[in-house]
Amino acid sequence: AYRRAAATAHDLSWIGAGSSIASANAASDSGANWLGFNTAAAATYTSGYSNQLVEPLGIQHDRHQHYARPAVSPLGNHTAFFVVDDATQTIELRVADDNGTGQTAAKWQTPADALLYPPLIASWMADDTLIFVQPDDWDAGLPRRARLTRITVAADGAFTITPLLDLTPHGNELGVTLTELALSPDGTRLAYRLRHYDRLDATSGRHDTLHVAATSDVSHALEIARDLPGDGLVWAPDSHWLATGLHSRVALLSADGRVLRYVSSEGVAASYPIWLANRQLWFNLDTPDGPHIWGVTVN
Repeated sequence: AYRRAAATAHDLSWIGAGSSIASANAASDSGANWLGFNTAAAATYTSGYSNQLVEPLGIQHDRHQHYARPAVSPLGNHTAFFVVDDATQTIELRVADDNGTGQTAAKWQTPADALLYPPLIASWMADDTLIFVQPDDWDAGLPRRARLTRITVAADGAFTITPLLDLTPHGNELGVTLTELALSPDGTRLAYRLRHYDRLDATSGRHDTLHVAATSDVSHALEIARDLPGDGLVWAPDSHWLATGLHSRVALLSADGRVLRYVSSEGVAASYPIWLANRQLWFNLDTPDGPHIWGVTVN
C-alpha cells in the first residue's frame, strides 16, 4: 500500500526514522507556498511542527519568494530551510527551533549572468549540527568555489559557524559545484559529489568526482571515483558501500574506492539509487517506454 503525497509538495525529505515527511509546498494556480510536516504512516511525529502546514515568514502569497529543501534534525528539535527570492536571486538559509521561530544562518546571491543554479544543500550531522554548501567566487557565470560550512546550534538557539572546506577547480577547469552530500548511517564518514566544468556551459564539458572523508576531519578526503556525470549518492545500511549514479548508470562503490561494480546496463539511463531492507537496491530507469523503478538484490 502507498499514500500519495500532496500535489503541491516538492523537496520531500524523511524525518527521523521515516515515520514523517517534511516538504516545501507551492500551489501553481495561486502562487501560495508554505512548509509541510506530515505523518507518512500511522505514527505521529512529536515535533512542534507535527502534521501541519507552516508559514513561518509571511511570504505565503509572495510570487517572488518561496521555501525550499526543509530538513528536520534527527531528534526533531530544529528545522533548516531555504528561502529563495527569484527577483533578487538571493538565497537565505534559516534555522528554526521546534516552536517555529527561526533566524538567518547564511545568505548569498546568485549573479545575474549565472549559467547554472547549484542545488541547495543543507544536511544535519547531529541534532545540533548542520552542514551546508554555498557556491561562491563566481566568474563568467560559473562558481569557482564550493564552501562547506558547519553550524552548531546551542541550547539557547545561538549559532557557531565554522568554515570546514573550500573546494575549487583544478588545472584548466572553469568551475565546480558540490551537487550531493551523504552522511554514512554510522555517522563516521561523509561522501560528496563534485561536478567539474571544463567549458563555459552548464550542460557539456562536465565530469564528476566522488569523495569520502571522515566526519572528524573533512579536509582530508579520498577521491574514490571519476567519470561522466550521474545522479544519486546513498550509503548502504552497513556504512561500507555507496550506491551512486555515474556516467548515467548506477554503480556500487566500496568506501575506499577499490571496488566499483555497475548494477545497471549500458545504454539505458539509470539514476537515484535507494537502499531497502534485505539488500534490495532500487533506482530510476529511463526506458523507451518511459520511466520505471528497477530493483536488484545485492549479495
